Formats: sequence, structure tokens, C-alpha cells
Amino acid sequence: STVVSRIVGNPNLKPEEADTTGIGLVLTLPFLPGFAASIDYYDIEIKNAIATLEDQDYVDRCFAGETQLCSAIIRDADGFIQTVYVQPANVLAQRARGFDIELSYTFPLSNLVASWTGDLSLRGMATYVDSLKTIDAGMVVEGAGVNADDMVTGAGNAMSSPRLRYLLSATYNRDPFSVSM
Repeated sequence: STVVSRIVGNPNLKPEEADTTGIGLVLTLPFLPGFAASIDYYDIEIKNAIATLEDQDYVDRCFAGETQLCSAIIRDADGFIQTVYVQPANVLAQRARGFDIELSYTFPLSNLVASWTGDLSLRGMATYVDSLKTIDAGMVVEGAGVNADDMVTGAGNAMSSPRLRYLLSATYNRDPFSVSM
């Protein structure tokens, strides 16, 4: 038999709830004007996280005892599955912990060579992901250090991220002209 999947909304969704802790430090040095550094620690825990499952997930998880998902499965008079309503549901918990780091330094180019004009700004930003866990149906998937979604984790709703991401930039500014790299 043919099973039809329909994507629909879910009026029974509960709001996601998150507890967030953030602590930061900013450093500027009086002997190095134009320099700034910051480091921020974050810890975010989400309960009742919303995810959209695949149609087969509804069948498997209903059979495994997650009764709140069974209402999305419609059977015909003979008991065969006829339709699966794919809809967002509160099925996950997620927790992310890590650090955000930023360094910047802006100075006049005349500090290097007296005849040069304009300012040079150097900036580096990085995020270090210490832990990125998704809890779904009692299974915990650690996504920190995973550089590809789904293919590596095997869990379609798991978050993933490289351990370290960074961005470096340099900007030359001489009003009204500027160029960045």
C-alpha cells in the first residue's frame, strides 16, 4: 500500500525553554591604544526543543512508546498506515558550551612609515565549541568536533559544529575609501 506524508503545523507545540549562562571579560591596554580583547563563556541548555521528524521516525518512535507522536499516524479500516502527518514536535533537549574570543587592533599607518596615510584594523574572532549535545529519545549525540551534519552523526536532528571556527580580517581605511580582506 501507499503511505502519504503530509507536512502540517502543530497547534500543540509548547514553547522551547532555555537557561543561558554567559560570562565575559573585555581587556584594553593603556600602553597599546587601539587594542581590545574579549573572551565570553556560554552555557545554553534548551528543553522542549522543537524538531521535525521524518515520517518513518513517527512510526518507529510511536511503536517504541512515544505516544505523543502516535496521533500523527492515520490508519485505514484494516489497520494499515494510510497517512503520516509530519509536523514539528517538542522532542529534543540540547546543550551547548564553549567560548567566543575576539581580538582587534586599529592603528594609523603613519606609526609604521611617517609618509603613509590611513588606518589599518586587524581583527580575529574565534568560537571554541567545548560541547554540543542533542538528547533525543534518550540517545545523546555529541556534535562538537563534527564537521558534517547527519552523515557523521546519523541523527537527523542533532546539532553539529567544528570544535574551532575562526575569522581573520584586515581593513585599510582612508576616508572616504576603505578595503577589507
